[in-house]
Amino acid sequence: MRKPRIAIDLPDPSRAHGAWVQFFCSAAAGAMLGGRGGIEIPLLVGSGFAGAFLVGAALAVGLHRKARRFAGGLALTVAGPAGALLLGADPSFLVVAGATLAPALGAVWLAKRRGILSRATLLAATAAVVAVAPASALAGGASWTAAAVLFALLWPVFSWRGIRISARLEGSGSWDRAALRRSGLREAAIAAAWTVVAVFVCS
Repeated sequence: MRKPRIAIDLPDPSRAHGAWVQFFCSAAAGAMLGGRGGIEIPLLVGSGFAGAFLVGAALAVGLHRKARRFAGGLALTVAGPAGALLLGADPSFLVVAGATLAPALGAVWLAKRRGILSRATLLAATAAVVAVAPASALAGGASWTAAAVLFALLWPVFSWRGIRISARLEGSGSWDRAALRRSGLREAAIAAAWTVVAVFVCS
């Protein structure tokens, strides 16, 4: 007889500082790679992805609690890409945006069943976060090859760092704010440094 699955209440994803660090590094990577003619288009695409993240976070914790965040995120999700297209963005970024739904929805499904710190959840969530890099790069005129290589460089490293941190959180009960702050600053520095390396390789 099968045991019933227990749905897990999700914490607020928008409070995951590490996810935001990885998002901004990925968005910056896409802007640097695809923004040689101006960063307005990549930044607008990045704002659309940020809006989608806020929408997902609001849905995860419940619309009755985060209705304003949902509305603001939805507005960004629509306005950002629309503005980019009006400025002449390469519409191929929409392919990446659409494909991002798969890991994003997969991450939510996995988080509810395996927990937000499980490896499978982190791999899927990181893929959804890092997707802003190739999308922004494509919108700004980068080639598919460069965009794919950028994703291939960022996703494994960011996933590895996220899994490493989650293992520490699960295996230690002695973390305090100071330790978390030091760890967060170190991870942010690593993410920023690797972002620069990835853009250099793809350029």
